[in-house]
Amino acid sequence: MSTASINSYATVNEVSDLFGERLYGIAFDNGLVKVGRSRRVRQRLSGLVSQANAKGHAEVGCWASGSLAFIAAAESEMIASVAAEASPVRGREYFADIDLERTADLAAAAIDRVENRLSTDALTGAKVRRAIDASGLNVVAAAGAIGCDYGAPYQKLRGDVSFRVKDIEALGNALGVAPESL
Repeated sequence: MSTASINSYATVNEVSDLFGERLYGIAFDNGLVKVGRSRRVRQRLSGLVSQANAKGHAEVGCWASGSLAFIAAAESEMIASVAAEASPVRGREYFADIDLERTADLAAAAIDRVENRLSTDALTGAKVRRAIDASGLNVVAAAGAIGCDYGAPYQKLRGDVSFRVKDIEALGNALGVAPESL
């Protein structure tokens, strides 16, 4: 059973305008489902509805996650899970042969997997701090949880310290772990 927060909506107008990176899914009356991530989910979904309306299609429903600090990893997990069950159409984020509720379930499971992987990882904040100090990586102090910035939005990893790292591969090497595990 997933513990991730996924909220379902009948229309885009019901989606809250909360700030923060969130996963989303939206279904259209032509059978397509689009999944992805956005910092401004309501605005993104509204744009997708406008594009669909211009082609004679309407939204059927949508969902959005709560704000996620580890959005890139969660999105990758979600898309891989949906792609394993559905037919990709038009790029990597549009799918046929899957219903909206199933994509929400897959997104929640993806969020849980990423959270579990990061929270049960053997790396601690102290170990990461030592590795950063030893590596000379480009680090910017901040408050909150450990994170990295490698061209994607802020990513929460684990621990009690925050930083932004410009080179995730260098951080992985410094920590002795595969960069993709971060």
